This record gives sequence, C-alpha cells and structure tokens, in this order.
Amino acid sequence: MRWALVKVCVAVTTMVVVAFAVPLGLVIKEMARDRAFSNAERQAAAIAPALSITTDRDELERVVASAGSDAQMAVHIPAGDGKPAVEIGKRRAVGKDIAMTRRLGRASTTEVPGGSSFTPTPRRVCR
Repeated sequence: MRWALVKVCVAVTTMVVVAFAVPLGLVIKEMARDRAFSNAERQAAAIAPALSITTDRDELERVVASAGSDAQMAVHIPAGDGKPAVEIGKRRAVGKDIAMTRRLGRASTTEVPGGSSFTPTPRRVCR
C-alpha cells in the first residue's frame, strides 16, 4: 500500500513539474526571440539616417560598426545611377527574400540556417 502511494505521489509531482516547465520554456523562448528582433529593429533604425545621406562604403561601415556588429547586421544597397552595389556585413537573407521585402514594401522575417533574418522596410535614398 505504501509503495502504491509513493508511486502516485511521484507521478503527480512529475506531472505538475512538466505542466509548469513546458509552458515556462515556451514563454522564455518567445521572449528571447522578441528581444532579439527588438534589438534588430533598433539597430536598423540607428543606421537609417546614414542611409538617407550617403551610400559611401567607408562611412556606412563606420555607422554599422557604431550601431552594432557587422557580424550581426548586413547592409545591402543595390547598384544604381552608375554606382556599384554596396554590401556590408555577412549576408543571411537570400536575394529572393530581399526582393520580396521590396515588393511588399514592409518588413519581413525569414527563417535562415541557425535562426531568423529580419529585413526592415526598404527606404528610398534621397540625395
């Protein structure tokens, strides 16, 4: 009889722990994801003024370095007006994702190997 009570207590305790730990793990995962995307949006907003002023690679590299690591951020400026394309940082989004963001005209999130890629809304460069 005692052994049966011990088994029931262990089973109930295990169910309570699992019922608490699984949702907690999911909430922590979602909070970490939200925090990462908030940081990405903040870093993208920090370089937006520089993108509206210049497309010079050296100046943009300094801005990207001050806003965040170029290992975490990439800037893509397409070729135009006789100027070559500018790419700074490690590219994670593929060309079709960037083209889709341009076509939609709004920010998008794409799954990439090792995580997700946030592509902010493209802005027109005014000079």
